[in-house]
Amino acid sequence: MRTKMLVFISPWLIKRFNGASRIFSVDDMRRFVITPDDICDVFLLPRNNKDVVFYKKGETLDEVIEFKNKVGIDGSSTVGFLKQKLMKDYKEGGDDFKRLFVLYSLSTLLTPSANRTVDVSCFKSLIDVDGIRHFDWCSLVLDRLCRSVDKFNKKSKTHISGCLLALQIIYFHRIKWQGKSEPSELPLVQHWTTEKIRKRAKD
Repeated sequence: MRTKMLVFISPWLIKRFNGASRIFSVDDMRRFVITPDDICDVFLLPRNNKDVVFYKKGETLDEVIEFKNKVGIDGSSTVGFLKQKLMKDYKEGGDDFKRLFVLYSLSTLLTPSANRTVDVSCFKSLIDVDGIRHFDWCSLVLDRLCRSVDKFNKKSKTHISGCLLALQIIYFHRIKWQGKSEPSELPLVQHWTTEKIRKRAKD
């Protein structure tokens, strides 16, 4: 199972992005707005009109409680624990594997937290496995990124969460490097390796 790519991101890149306006300012002349469609281009995640439904702490919903008790995952679980459960207990796949894989993808790549715990806030959106694809996951990824960057820039925190990989790739594909444009075939993430990201981030 491989959903993690190393991110080498400079403070300059984070400072140039305004999460409230969603505007990335390269300089005084070059600015662009980052939208959920940009996130879709990077990952080809579902981009529909149905907002992801969140499970609020203390809310009672029998299906969610049953699922949490069944799989043994809550907001204090680490992504390492979730990975081991996926590899050990759900080798045969099935609906619970699909639900947990979405949680793993969110918690490690798409909406990661700084403390490396599992993001269980969207449990309600995973109960109907066939309905997962009908949600707007791109907006969720962008909203979490914008919120995280704004908190980091305003409070000068030492840790930052959110999908910084998406921010990097969008920037790399918007700005020519050494006079060359990056490949445009979707998803854009397919064109990047850890080594290529490291090289580009240093230049």
